[in-house]
Amino acid sequence: MSPLESFILDYLDRVGGAWERLEPQLYQALLPQVVLKRLKLFSVDEELLLSFDPEALADYPKAELIVFGNPLLDQILADAKSYGQSAEIYLSGFDLHPYKLEAMIEKIMGVRVLELKQRPLMCRYAWFWFEVSLTSDEKEQDLIPVILDMQLGDKANHLPEVLERFHQLDEPVYPYPDAPMLHLTELYERARQLASGSAMQLARRRKEELDLRADHEELRIKSYFEDLHEELSLRQGKAVQKGEDIAKYEQQALQLVLEEKVRLQDIADKRRLELNLKLINVLWIVQPKLALRLRIQEAKQQRELEALWDPATRKIDMQTRQTA
Repeated sequence: MSPLESFILDYLDRVGGAWERLEPQLYQALLPQVVLKRLKLFSVDEELLLSFDPEALADYPKAELIVFGNPLLDQILADAKSYGQSAEIYLSGFDLHPYKLEAMIEKIMGVRVLELKQRPLMCRYAWFWFEVSLTSDEKEQDLIPVILDMQLGDKANHLPEVLERFHQLDEPVYPYPDAPMLHLTELYERARQLASGSAMQLARRRKEELDLRADHEELRIKSYFEDLHEELSLRQGKAVQKGEDIAKYEQQALQLVLEEKVRLQDIADKRRLELNLKLINVLWIVQPKLALRLRIQEAKQQRELEALWDPATRKIDMQTRQTA
C-alpha cells in the first residue's frame, strides 16, 4: 500500500467515515455530510468511489482518481491539516515480563549472562512526513515518510507493522519513566537529511525524464529549421540566378534564426526543475521497552552492558558497552 493510499484511509477513519476495499487500489467510501461540505462536494451523496489506479477508471468511470494535483486530494490535505500537524499516541499490549529473557539474550548475543537487571522505560519514535514538490513545466508532489528511533537516531522502518499489531491509546497505561533521547534538533536534522536524499532521487529521475524529452524535442526543432533554411537557401539561389532582389530572403532567414532561438529557449526552460521540501506533519509514538543492565561472560572477560529489549521485535538495541 502506498503512503498516499494509507493516508487517505487513515483520513477517512479520522473524520468518522467508513470505507470498503472493492478491488486492489479501489475503495468505496462513506463520509458524513459535514465533511462533504468541508471538502466542497456539494453535489455528491455520502458515497464516493476512490481509485488509486488509473486503469480502474475504464471499469469505474465515476471513480475519483486520487493523485497529486487532483482538486479533491488538495481539499483532503487542507482538511487534514486543520486537525493539527503534530500528534502523540501510546502503544500498549506488550509483554514486559518475557519468559526466560536471560536465555533469549544468551542465544541472541552468544554470551553467558551473569547478572541481569531490568526496568520498563517509555521509548519514543518520531514519524515525520515531508512534502516534496517538483516544479518544471508542470508540478508534481509526493510524500516522503521518515521514521526515527528517538533514543538511537536510527531509522525505524519496522514501526508501521508494529502499529498494526498493537493497541494505540491517547494516554499511557502505566507512567513509566522516559528513556534518554536525542535532542529534537539533532533528530530533525537527521530526518531532513534522509528526506532530502529521497527527494533528490525523485528529482534526478524527473530531471532525466525532462532532459530526455527535451533532447528529442530539441533535435526535432533543429531538424525542422534546418529544412526551412535549406529550402529558403534554394529559393534564394534561384532568385540570384534570375537576377531578382534577394533582400526578402535575407530577412526571412533572419526571422527563421530568431524564431529558432525562441523555440530552443522554450525547450531549455523546460529542462529547469525546482525542488521544494517541507515538513508538514509529525507523529510521536511512545512504546514501553525494557532497559537492561547486563554483566556477561565473553570469552575470558566479563563486561557490563546497557541495552534495550524491544518486546515488539524481540530484539536487543545496544546502548553502551564498558569493561568491568
